[in-house]
Amino acid sequence: MRSDLFPKPILRIYRAMFSELGKTKVELRRAIEGFAARLSGAPREQDNLPGLLREFVTKVAERAYTVTDADFASLKEQGYTEDEIYEITVSAAFGGAVGRFERALEVIREAEEQRCLSSELVPDAEEQRKPAAE
Repeated sequence: MRSDLFPKPILRIYRAMFSELGKTKVELRRAIEGFAARLSGAPREQDNLPGLLREFVTKVAERAYTVTDADFASLKEQGYTEDEIYEITVSAAFGGAVGRFERALEVIREAEEQRCLSSELVPDAEEQRKPAAE
C-alpha cells in the first residue's frame, strides 16, 4: 500500500491491522491484503495463498455480497479459528477496498494527463465561445 496516497486515519487502520498483534501471522494478513488489492486493480506482487483461502479472499474482494455461513464453515473445517477467520476477512475486505481506491486514483491521474495533453491540442471551451475578432 502506497502510504503517500492515503489520509492519516486510513494509515492508522493499516498499521493496526498489519502490526504483530493478531491471531494470524502478520505475513499472512499482508499477503491476503496484497492478493485482494491486486484482484481489485492495484499494482501489487502476487502472493500465493492456499487454495481454499485464495477462493475465500477472492470472493470477499470481488463479490463480498455472496459470502455465506458455508464459506466461514469451510474455513473452520480447515482449522482456522473464528478470530483468524475475522482477521482473514477484514484483511481481504481492506485489500479489495484499497485496490479499488488505488486503481481509481490511477484512472484519475491518467485522465488528467490526457486532459493536459488534449488541452494543448484543442482550444478551451471558453475560447471557442468568444466571437471571432473582426
